[in-house]
Amino acid sequence: MPAHHGPSVLVTGIHSAVGEYIGSAFMGHGWFVVGADSSHRTSHFARAHVHADLSSIESYSHAVRRAAILGNGLDCVVNSDAVPVFGEQGEEFIRAAFVQALAEMRGSVVNVLAEARSEGLDRSFVLSRTAELAALNAGARVNTVAPNLVDSTSAYRGADPDEFLATLTASEPAVRPRPTLDDVAAAVFFIASEPLSGVTLGADDILPALRS
Repeated sequence: MPAHHGPSVLVTGIHSAVGEYIGSAFMGHGWFVVGADSSHRTSHFARAHVHADLSSIESYSHAVRRAAILGNGLDCVVNSDAVPVFGEQGEEFIRAAFVQALAEMRGSVVNVLAEARSEGLDRSFVLSRTAELAALNAGARVNTVAPNLVDSTSAYRGADPDEFLATLTASEPAVRPRPTLDDVAAAVFFIASEPLSGVTLGADDILPALRS
């Protein structure tokens, strides 16, 4: 058992680029970081590691239980794209996180959709699904950070090039810079630390949230 008294977090997909940034963000705030993925090696941005098949509910449950032991409890679970939270078994994965470790500590789950595979997800689906998952656990928190979800999509469907350019010009002020990995990691830490639940931070929400 590690000799620490700070909060603990499990970061799945720790060896991905976004996973390492997230691990670094939590470590920078004094959290004990446990990583989990198919690797057998502990990341430089974690204090401990659990080998796991994150697409398997059984293996995922084991990873959460093990992380709770390594971390002297568990305050947060960060689910990367490798955990199919928005698939058919999504509720099972969320329930496993709370049943295994987070329920007694009224902890937080943050789902992160940052890989290319999540670019095709419908924004309204992610928003509604996040709210549904948050409702599964009274007193606990479930939120999503999804830098691939963008609000500013053109509604123009005509063929006139001048009208199309005019539409783009009119919508341009609403387009924000794409969040960097630093921004995404900071947003994950922010939403994990705030008393919020059922919230989805898309590409157009991350920077304003960090500046609030």
